[in-house]
Amino acid sequence: MAKDPVAYKVSLVNGDDLSVLKTILRLHSNHEMVQRGLVQRLLTLSPNLLNISLEKLYQLHLIRKTNVRGRESFRITFTGMDVLSIKELSMRGVIKSIGEVIGVGKESIVYLGENFNGEKIAIKLYTIKRTSFRNFRKTREIEKKIDWIAMSIQSAKTEYRNLECVSRKGGKVPKPYGHYLNAVVMEYFNGKELQRVFTNKPSEIFDEIIATVNIAYNECNVIHSDLSPYNVLVNGEDIRVIDWSNSSHDRLKLEKDIGNIITYFNKKYNFSKSVTEILDLVRG
Repeated sequence: MAKDPVAYKVSLVNGDDLSVLKTILRLHSNHEMVQRGLVQRLLTLSPNLLNISLEKLYQLHLIRKTNVRGRESFRITFTGMDVLSIKELSMRGVIKSIGEVIGVGKESIVYLGENFNGEKIAIKLYTIKRTSFRNFRKTREIEKKIDWIAMSIQSAKTEYRNLECVSRKGGKVPKPYGHYLNAVVMEYFNGKELQRVFTNKPSEIFDEIIATVNIAYNECNVIHSDLSPYNVLVNGEDIRVIDWSNSSHDRLKLEKDIGNIITYFNKKYNFSKSVTEILDLVRG
């Protein structure tokens, strides 16, 4: 596997660096910028070792630094959170190695990796920023009110929970292996987007998608909320429905999800399904 800059940075971070990163992140919820003195008080590192670690993390772009009222202060970056997540999941025995980028979305980046059984895995890192939202008003006042770090962590937590339930109940989603902060590690599925393939088994694939939607809605209290031919992966007759970071149970979103899939199959494969018919089937 080609080594990505994130993987390279993971290899450079030691135990002291991890402690510093974790401390800065832990203080993030109450401090937009964390003063150096506060970090020092919470760690057992000597001032010299702390200086070395902070400078190293800054040079690797894992933290930002600035002066607040004349005091040196820091904030973790998304890259810093990525490194912290990967390092922790590696120590937990979930990730052995991380390789090249295999997917980039508006809210996340997906890497190909390997677990300690030699199996390929997908490592999804959430990096939700203002630019993730097409219609977000570009004002500093609004941006300051939103904690993008916290949103990214919550999205990873939600997706892991949704995948765990839908997978356990028999839905066609990637099997989750673990999560930490903004990272979700899951089964690697070597498929192509439904939008990009022509299948000889459209009825079977349609049924699998609707069955997964049904399981999510009725057994896990989850609605995908962004379902389309772009987040259904196909390999032969097998599928995986991906991107489950939404926690909504809005029935209007369920109708939209089903409508997107029916419109696609009706147009491409001359189906004659109705949204009402399938919606009634799912709702019961």
